[in-house]
Amino acid sequence: MSFQPSNFSDFSTNFSLPSGSASLHQSFTDHDIAGLELSELMKNRHVADLYTELRRTSAQVVKLSDVQTELMQVMQENKQLTQELQALKSEKSRSPSFVSTSTLMPSDSVSHRGGTISQDSSIVSPPVPKKTYPFTVLWNKEDCKKDDDVHITVANPERIPMDQAVRHENGDLISSAEWHAIQTTARVVKNELLSLPPPRDCQYRNIKRTKKVFKAAYPREWEAAMLKMEKQQPLLALCSDHWKAEYIIGPMLLQQHKPDSELDNDDDDVSHVSTSATNTRASEHGEISASMASQVSVANKRRHVHSTSSSKPKKKPVAGVVSQHAEGRTSGPVATPALEPQLSLTSAPVTMPVEPQLSAIGNILAQVPSAPPSVVASVISPSVSGLTVKSAIDISFINVDPSIENLIDALSSSHPDLISGLELLNSMKLTPVFDISSPTSEVITFIERIENADPNSPDLSEDNLGTVWGHYQFTAGSMTSSSTLVSWDGIGSEAARRLIATTIKTCKVARHVCFVSGIKTNTYLSDAYLEMTVEILWRLWKAAGGPVVKGKGKAFTSSDSRTMSTADAITSIPDSSAATLTPSATTLVNVSQPSANTGLSMNSDSCPSNSSGSGKPMANSNSDPRAYITSLNRDELFEWIIDRKLAVNMKLGKKSSSIKKDKLVSIILSAEATAQPSKAEVDVIVQQRKLKKMATSRV
Repeated sequence: MSFQPSNFSDFSTNFSLPSGSASLHQSFTDHDIAGLELSELMKNRHVADLYTELRRTSAQVVKLSDVQTELMQVMQENKQLTQELQALKSEKSRSPSFVSTSTLMPSDSVSHRGGTISQDSSIVSPPVPKKTYPFTVLWNKEDCKKDDDVHITVANPERIPMDQAVRHENGDLISSAEWHAIQTTARVVKNELLSLPPPRDCQYRNIKRTKKVFKAAYPREWEAAMLKMEKQQPLLALCSDHWKAEYIIGPMLLQQHKPDSELDNDDDDVSHVSTSATNTRASEHGEISASMASQVSVANKRRHVHSTSSSKPKKKPVAGVVSQHAEGRTSGPVATPALEPQLSLTSAPVTMPVEPQLSAIGNILAQVPSAPPSVVASVISPSVSGLTVKSAIDISFINVDPSIENLIDALSSSHPDLISGLELLNSMKLTPVFDISSPTSEVITFIERIENADPNSPDLSEDNLGTVWGHYQFTAGSMTSSSTLVSWDGIGSEAARRLIATTIKTCKVARHVCFVSGIKTNTYLSDAYLEMTVEILWRLWKAAGGPVVKGKGKAFTSSDSRTMSTADAITSIPDSSAATLTPSATTLVNVSQPSANTGLSMNSDSCPSNSSGSGKPMANSNSDPRAYITSLNRDELFEWIIDRKLAVNMKLGKKSSSIKKDKLVSIILSAEATAQPSKAEVDVIVQQRKLKKMATSRV
């Protein structure tokens, strides 16, 4: 039942600002408010307070659910221990010589045995016979180079994409869910390895614990870790000498070199409850009774008795425990309830049974108002998918309208140096009926992959986040900008606008991700992909005979019979369109009588002119092709030639040392213009090389 003051109408949203701000008085309608973005609404103090309160309440719900889950686990563990104790008593009664050597604890249950890396030297790798397995299982590491489904780059032939190398027994590729499960297992084993005590050999104590160090300093523990991975993920055992498990956990050891105890201080995994974490949460919010907290504290102490040298794998929270309290509730102003009694953690003995405690937790959860479903999802979903609440990044408010006018404004304001993109959009704006081609299925798939990219996805590695956001979207698999965007007939104007819009969105998301993550940088790889995308589209537009709107004093040209005449083009331009052109398209000269020299030449006019009207091309797009192609190293040139099959009549051999760099450059320059890399594509390749070098130097 909602309350509504009598002096307000049902649909009125008019309000007055405080006195002293008469000049700022403004009346907002429902339409005005609905059109505002979240960033604008957050400028209002009341909206900001409301949003903060909703997030705080949702976090409390998650934390309370965490405690409830932990108590349920304790109850199940106690039940199992009771059964084991009864079995031991029965055995003792039958065997008088039975003597108990230790106190039975939760960590001694069957469910906890074998949870850490064993250091027993008697461990022997279970033989996995190669027998009837097909070649596509990739039993040996060298088999990957002969398999077409494993995409190994020429620039880095030792880097094997393991999501493509791990196979089923019949040689089929694994699914993304199976790959995510394998990664989760590898992270658990990695944390156990990092928590091992310092090695006895002094030469390995003050260096980073890489795969090579572990194999030398901890040979038994390393062997046990590989066996554990293969036991929990049997598909990893389908190889020789554990090479698949080693190739998966090796890069993970390079990413983080902190023991699990330090990671817990930085991690906000709500499913991992320690004694100190429980104390902190309870002292700040006071949601749990002293007996409940004491129960959790005692349970945690018992659970961690056996793990002094290795950390316990973290468990994911159950999403249903929280979501069932959020269903069917309406959004609105939320006030944090005063949950009594407030908690004063002590070491008092536990006298309260578990079942009443769970009931009390349920009553507390029932009192907590629910945040809107979108807010709850943004807090809970990351934990379910393997991320922590702290790392969840909201990008739902970042959208780019694919209309011509909006794209021109976006490029003019955020990327004014992309003259080719502005001239492409201006040309498309002036000739909307030039082309009505339908995009191919590959182009649609390529665009959708970029549109649906989510920085919170567990399938993305750290190599594809932060400043390099966009790398996966534009390079995953065999689908890249160069291989997908091959002709304007297979793209069309509508799909081109959609592609430019989602690429601009990628640039915005990259900046937002870096801002939220605290990364300070002025260089984003997504900007290079945006430049490369518009360069390719601009080149394909002109190759298809699309009319070209040049700079001031230039003609409106065309080189294809499909293009309407310039007279028809200019008469079909609405006055409103002509008024909104950017400076590079404001003047159209000699439209009614184009000269014979206005035809499009891909060699002389393959790059856009600048907006100054001087007729001088932009340096970044009209440089000598040999000059910027030469900036690629030999491996990059070789890979470009192989991917585009530019030397089908030559026996290059794999990275043949007999071919010099100048010869490779000549092969590329002798190919058709559409097969040669643009300046933007070269810049992307060079920037990727620099990023890889920086990542290697940090390791």
